[in-house]
Amino acid sequence: MMDTVWTPHRFDFVENLKKKLILKKIDFHRGKSWGVDHSGSLTTILEEIPDVPIYCTANAVKSIEGQYGKRGWNFHVVKTEIPWISETERSLFFLK
Repeated sequence: MMDTVWTPHRFDFVENLKKKLILKKIDFHRGKSWGVDHSGSLTTILEEIPDVPIYCTANAVKSIEGQYGKRGWNFHVVKTEIPWISETERSLFFLK
């Protein structure tokens, strides 16, 4: 998953993911922006799939935990903001 939605839409977003039967198929989360307009449903999603890894920088971890608190999420810290992710394959690469 690349992005979520603004906080007021979080429940509809998660329900739509459930209806499409794709919520449990999410392998990892990697947000491009961690503001609440892009990560607002992260807490609701991770209540459903708590062990999914979140790939982000150390600064992003600080931002996420600053917004949502320390919840013991499965962070995988990378050194750069410039990842490449194939939207058609399950590939994930980070430049160092």
